[in-house]
Amino acid sequence: MPESFSKKITLIQEYLRQLGEYLVECQGGEHPSDKTVFSIERLFQLVVDEAVDVNALILEKEKKQLPDTNQGTFEALVDIGVLSKTLYAKIAGSVGLRNRLVHRYETVQRSVLLREAPRYVEAYKEYLTLIIKKFLN
Repeated sequence: MPESFSKKITLIQEYLRQLGEYLVECQGGEHPSDKTVFSIERLFQLVVDEAVDVNALILEKEKKQLPDTNQGTFEALVDIGVLSKTLYAKIAGSVGLRNRLVHRYETVQRSVLLREAPRYVEAYKEYLTLIIKKFLN
């Protein structure tokens, strides 16, 4: 794998760490500040973007065609046996949430973001463990 692969893995790990810290702030039942919510939104976007880049590097290494969509990169990893269907099911919706955050297709309610982000953080931790085991060890 190219050097950029391990750099992207490291970035995802750091973004997830920071995201986790912000999400802990939201667990006390108090309404998070705008700064906290914006930080969660941005870090979430960065996690998804870097993971899509990692997926693309894996597909390139495996000499597979790059799908037309970001979510398609996760589907393609299922097709070549890198991701399980179970993990795909846990992670797939993160791309849609990321798109809604970035493109403002609809106003994403804070409650939706704060409810879904922790679940996706766990899915991405599982994703990282798998990718590191398969491609960096």
